[in-house]
Amino acid sequence: HLLSTAEVEAALAEHPSVAEAAVVSRPHAVKGECLYCFVTLKDHKEFNRTLMDELKRK
Repeated sequence: HLLSTAEVEAALAEHPSVAEAAVVSRPHAVKGECLYCFVTLKDHKEFNRTLMDELKRK
């Protein structure tokens, strides 16, 4: 199942710690393309392994 960058951005932005999300697609030799995700956290939120795992599950 292929997701659009907008769908992934929307899913990331739903997380209560995320203020903004941006996703870009880049070519990948094996997979065809790969998504790179960027998030800006809300004030006083800290990026850590737990948050990264939660965002990956989105």
